[in-house]
Amino acid sequence: MANVFVGVDVSKAELVCRILDEKGRELGQETFRNGSAGFRKFKKFLLSLDPEGRFFVSMEATGVYYRNFARFIFHSNDRFVPGVFNPASVKAFAQSRLSRTKTDGQDALIIARYALDLFRDDAFRPWEPERAEVAQLRQLVARREQLVETRTAAQNRLQALKEDGDSLDFVIESVEKEYAHLDEQVREIDRKISAHMDRHEGLKKDKELLTSIPGIGTTTAASWLAHLGDLSQFDKPSQIVAHIGIAPRERQSGSSVRGRPQICRTGIKELRKALYLPVVATTRCNPAMKAFYQRLLARGKQKKVALIACMNKLIHIIWAILKSRKPFDPGRVPPVPETQPA
Repeated sequence: MANVFVGVDVSKAELVCRILDEKGRELGQETFRNGSAGFRKFKKFLLSLDPEGRFFVSMEATGVYYRNFARFIFHSNDRFVPGVFNPASVKAFAQSRLSRTKTDGQDALIIARYALDLFRDDAFRPWEPERAEVAQLRQLVARREQLVETRTAAQNRLQALKEDGDSLDFVIESVEKEYAHLDEQVREIDRKISAHMDRHEGLKKDKELLTSIPGIGTTTAASWLAHLGDLSQFDKPSQIVAHIGIAPRERQSGSSVRGRPQICRTGIKELRKALYLPVVATTRCNPAMKAFYQRLLARGKQKKVALIACMNKLIHIIWAILKSRKPFDPGRVPPVPETQPA
């Protein structure tokens, strides 16, 4: 059975496909409508290319438009293997190949080549759809993030109006009502999120494990579970660190380049934001994390750099707890190398 690698650039309207064989030779390219009829034509087309082939159909996890197509591939027979990749990983691969062209067809070709490289390295991970309750939790968390952002904007407007001596009372009152309404909506969706997790045994147990860590509450636990879901897609916590986008990036070369260390922000910014305040809390109420933080400061690390290192360590703790299925134990905090620049 021959292996065929299909890269698909997914947009709202179309599926642009480029197809490679196991040796990396192009077998063709086609475009289909993004919808059930287009999915069936896509499948028929691939089978016409190789009736006995095994098809690795890969795409990027961008927006929501890929999801129905990925589910279609997953529920096809076992000769169709879906792959869903982090766009940042695909972009880095394209840069490593010195790709300069940016078209839908070229993007599809890069995805196909990336999938082929992963397969050759025995690193291709078939995608599986998340559980329905996790997908619903993601919707709730995404809506909460939107409401909080809008509420913050209203709060900033209100503060600016109150500091401006020429502001009309009517305008101030209007923005105050807007802020109060948004604040109530945030509280309401917090109740919905908590109730949703409590209704589903798996989410409830995961929430209890996560909130056993000092500094992590229901909101942070929900954000983690919504954005990452099942940890089976990761082999080690450093992969989660990279996926979220807090892997260290240091700019240093020879004696002349001494850039400040930064984090690689190509990841899930919402989860980075959700983890920041819990990390600050753990450096105060978690003895092991507090000692780690103080050691970094004593070695001359800036506070922000030390906090990023603590966030990295917190992810290792979360990984250990969810894998062991045991609540947080301050006497069993997993080690994290302190030599990283964070």
